[in-house]
Amino acid sequence: LRERGAFDYRQRERLSGWSRPRAEAVRQLYVGLDELHRTAPADPLPEAMDRLFARLPILELAAASLHGEQAVANLKKVRQMAAELAERPHLTFTAFVELMITRLEEQPEEAESALAEESLEAVRVMTIHKAKGLEFPVVILPGFHHGTGRGRELPLVSQDWATGVFGINWGECCSLGAVLVNEKVRLREEAERRRLFYVGMTRAKERLILSGGWPSRPSKGTFLGLLQEVATGEVGAAGSPTLHIGPVPLEQTVVTAGERAPKRRTPAPARLRASTEWAAIAERWATRDQAWAALRAAAVHVTPTGLLQSGDKKAGRPASHAAGDPERSRLVGTLAHRVLQHWDFSDAPEKLRERIAAVCRQDIAEDRAGKMAEIESELQELLRTFTASEPYRELQRATILGREVPFVMPWEGEGRGARGKGSKERAKPLASSLSPRASRPCVVMEGVIDVVYRLDGKIHLADYKTDRVQDSEVPARAAAYEGQARIYREAVSRCLGMTDVGMQLIFMRNGKAVSV
Repeated sequence: LRERGAFDYRQRERLSGWSRPRAEAVRQLYVGLDELHRTAPADPLPEAMDRLFARLPILELAAASLHGEQAVANLKKVRQMAAELAERPHLTFTAFVELMITRLEEQPEEAESALAEESLEAVRVMTIHKAKGLEFPVVILPGFHHGTGRGRELPLVSQDWATGVFGINWGECCSLGAVLVNEKVRLREEAERRRLFYVGMTRAKERLILSGGWPSRPSKGTFLGLLQEVATGEVGAAGSPTLHIGPVPLEQTVVTAGERAPKRRTPAPARLRASTEWAAIAERWATRDQAWAALRAAAVHVTPTGLLQSGDKKAGRPASHAAGDPERSRLVGTLAHRVLQHWDFSDAPEKLRERIAAVCRQDIAEDRAGKMAEIESELQELLRTFTASEPYRELQRATILGREVPFVMPWEGEGRGARGKGSKERAKPLASSLSPRASRPCVVMEGVIDVVYRLDGKIHLADYKTDRVQDSEVPARAAAYEGQARIYREAVSRCLGMTDVGMQLIFMRNGKAVSV
């Protein structure tokens, strides 16, 4: 805000184009401040105060401050004072603010808003900040030997806002600017300690008791040190029963502590007896390392397609898209699935041309844009054959329940441990290595079913295939997909709680369907 010169809420236009994460919150705050600036001076005092607390997060900010409970109580007291003064004629919000400023400058004998009953007959323990404005017959200020400590040891970046000087502290090293900043901080903290000392002592009506220890190595910045600066006599000396601070005598009672009890020594750790079983231990660790490596190698997620591809590689069978350009074949298959994902089987097949063209324009990457016409033509021919086939007419009669239906399920079948490579050795569980009772690690099977539909009162699944095969090769190729089909059927059976689920593979280039 300082860099943009936008501290003035009446110049909100300076926040335009400001992309900080809290920019919108600042704009809303400035809108509320500007509204109050215009309306509060002219409104009656009660209405102005109500609008002030309603439009601005005053109580929330007070509650988040260091002494939040007291700050909120004080603000509510100011609001109550405004309500009590509202009966005065012609007292506006501006006049009330001026009255509050005058009271601040004159520092009247005004206590903070009480958090408890003033007449409570009990010892009250509170900080000096909380005691400001209050008085008690007897006040005890303990812990006078505590000082400021060693200070920060962590890296610290500080700034003196009056001069704009930055300081960097890192352990015992600091920048030149930190010398100025640290000195101003030291003087400010020393003045604050003196002020707290004064405030604490002046809370007593009849008797003030100052208590503290005198260690062999006193800390810096203690109240005892401040007392010694102004007192005549030695603080903490048994031979000085009375100290004098100017004309005021201060009785001093010194109690010498006895010998401190010696610290309990920590017993030495038990020595491990020598062992000659290092070979057996090393073997056990090697077994555990192998088990851990096997567990890390086991896949957490497997897919039906991954299991199918791994099976093809192991059996030496050709890939599904071996003919021609495999990348292009995969692209055509993906585009065919995209076309059918949102296609209404009851529509006229002629509308497919527009759908195919739209999908190609959207999903074909730039590096294949030059082949778009060829890919679109191949896709038109593939889907033309499919729409003229018996499987397509069956889908027209069916009730479509879902397209591109994802599923996830625990999997304990063959190939469950293969990370897309189907290695049965890697799929072995760790039970034998870790413990004979250890369970096999859980593996998740996930996939997507092309279409789920109901026909003649039975649930069916269908998976589109764009393989380039001859009609005579369709049954053999369908047999290669039996494992994938079994996973799809099991997923739907678990989900719907039924066992009679039909499954067919639709080879779109051939216009044929095979039930598996």
